[in-house]
Amino acid sequence: MKFISAFSLLAHAITAGTARADSCYGKCLPLPPDSKSFQTMRYYNITDPNWTAEQAMESAAKTAAVNLAKMPGFQRYTGAATGDSQLVLFMSWFDTAEQAQAAQDAAIDTPPDDNDNYDKLELFIASVTEGYASFPEGKCFTESQVGKTLTTNLYKYQDPASVDPTTLFPLDQDYYNVMYKNAPGFVMTYSSTSAPAGSDSSNWRIFESEADEVAYQAMEAEKWQEGYQWTGPADDLVIATIGTIGVDVLCSSTTVAADVSPPPPANTATAKASKTSNAKSSKT
Repeated sequence: MKFISAFSLLAHAITAGTARADSCYGKCLPLPPDSKSFQTMRYYNITDPNWTAEQAMESAAKTAAVNLAKMPGFQRYTGAATGDSQLVLFMSWFDTAEQAQAAQDAAIDTPPDDNDNYDKLELFIASVTEGYASFPEGKCFTESQVGKTLTTNLYKYQDPASVDPTTLFPLDQDYYNVMYKNAPGFVMTYSSTSAPAGSDSSNWRIFESEADEVAYQAMEAEKWQEGYQWTGPADDLVIATIGTIGVDVLCSSTTVAADVSPPPPANTATAKASKTSNAKSSKT
């Protein structure tokens, strides 16, 4: 897997307001399996040749992030580059499936006068899934991860009806112990699924830097060559991304941190996508 060089960051804070109707303000970020967490993902094609992922994230930090942070059950909102200059990712997390779906609908249908991203982005693919595992367990996350490296993977199960979500946590726990636990720069990983009713499965991880991510990938490849095997349900990769987090607001914080600096030219890039989904004009 190739990798995009990190952005030269210049982070600043945008006040998100204090009217938060959530239960974790001032507390640790709710994470599965200890706490319920429902995830929304939105991958967008950037259709305006004069618009960048950094501009998209800056606009979202002032609009979508602020609006979603005030919705019931809000846990977190994150935006990141993807390794493809024409693709940007936004994710959010809520206490219930209904709250997550409402947030997904609100983010997609933001009115044009409230979002500079209107008519500059086209929705490529979106999903709502339930988190079932996050590692390391028991760690308290309360601060923005802006500037760190986010890797995401979205899959479709080959036979979602046969997937038993209760069997997935031990598999991820084993993977954490083998792959992540002692990896330098590892921050966290998160897995979610919509099975058996839906076919989506996702996982993502955060490392302190791109160098840490590259080193992890090399170590992971060695483990696979040594015979380690993933024994989870069969699935097909829809999209994989690697990039820098530019927006990250947690329910425990009071500000949205946004990266607004332009990136240097990338020497390599990764964004694997099967662009067969029906595109929908949208926002963030």
